[in-house]
Amino acid sequence: MLAFFGAPDRLKGHAAAAVRAAAAIREELEKDNLEGIGEGRPPLHVRIGIHTGSVIVGNIGASDRVNYTIVGDTVNVSQRLQDLGKQLEPGATAAIAISGETASRLDERFETIPAGKHRLRGRGEATEVFKLGKVATSAPCGRSPRPSGLSKMPLPYR
Repeated sequence: MLAFFGAPDRLKGHAAAAVRAAAAIREELEKDNLEGIGEGRPPLHVRIGIHTGSVIVGNIGASDRVNYTIVGDTVNVSQRLQDLGKQLEPGATAAIAISGETASRLDERFETIPAGKHRLRGRGEATEVFKLGKVATSAPCGRSPRPSGLSKMPLPYR
């Protein structure tokens, strides 16, 4: 699944919004897994990679199959970070890896745990990587820390 913040409309604080969404997914999945274990369901696990940068955004594709999407190095780095989650937090309910570029845009409400520099496939230089720790529940301007639409995660198909 791919989610992006800051398009089609600019979004001030897009990096924080993306990280806050990832933290909300982790929180809801942890709750669902606890409930599921009681019902005999195996726990679910996800990996999330977040990177901040320029992308090409718009309707992309052939005339008979057009999608509104994004492409570019930033998208590729996000996917590589998501893959890296396997190594950084094996067995975690939600392994959330963020780039140094994204981490640099966060404030003290976000705990970032250094995970070192990693060579990501397709990149010439190593990328500084952080794991996401705790996220404070307070948000600026009285806004809810949980992005709209994530208050209830859909249950997996049974």
